[in-house]
This record gives sequence, C-alpha cells and structure tokens, in this order.
Amino acid sequence: MNRDRERLQRILDGSLDLVLLLNNDGTVLEASAAAAALTRAVIAMGKALGLHIIGEGVEQLAQLRFLAEQGCDAAQGFPLSHPLPAAEFRTRFLWSAQRTAAFDAPRT
Repeated sequence: MNRDRERLQRILDGSLDLVLLLNNDGTVLEASAAAAALTRAVIAMGKALGLHIIGEGVEQLAQLRFLAEQGCDAAQGFPLSHPLPAAEFRTRFLWSAQRTAAFDAPRT
C-alpha cells in the first residue's frame, strides 16, 4: 500500500512523464470489455495528467490499432519489428547526426 502511495505521489508531483502499458502475457488488451475499459481508463488518466503513454509487448495488429485509437503515443512489439541485433536497430531506426542535419536543412 505504501509503495502504491509513493508511485501515485510521483505522478502527481510531476517526477514521471510517461505511463508504460505492459502486455507481458500476450493477451489482447481489448479481449474483454473489462480489459478494454481498464486500458481506456489508464490511457485517459495518463493523458489528463499530461503523460506520454507507451504500449509495450504489442503482439497483434489489432492491439496496435486499439492502442492508437485510444490515444497511445507509442508502442513496442512484433507488428512494428521483431527483435534485432543492435547494429541493425541503429541502421533501421536511429538517426545519425548527419542524417538529422540533412533532414532538418532547408530545402532549396
């Protein structure tokens, strides 16, 4: 109980800036009315507090669509990419300083 109170206080005092929705067991977040309602409530609460919402462990496109429809800011999981070696991840997903500078440069 004390740990929950501490977590709530961290949210209220602004020391947290995101809510991570975990889907560790691979169940569909919207599989039941209760699961969908709880997910919607957590996202709505986080948004009302100005937090970023990230869905983790998304395994199906239906889950990804559901989270996007509810206003989830980002997601991690198989519909986006299977696990990758670090070098391949950097190549595919991270922008280097040169790429970023070129992307941000004014177009002529």
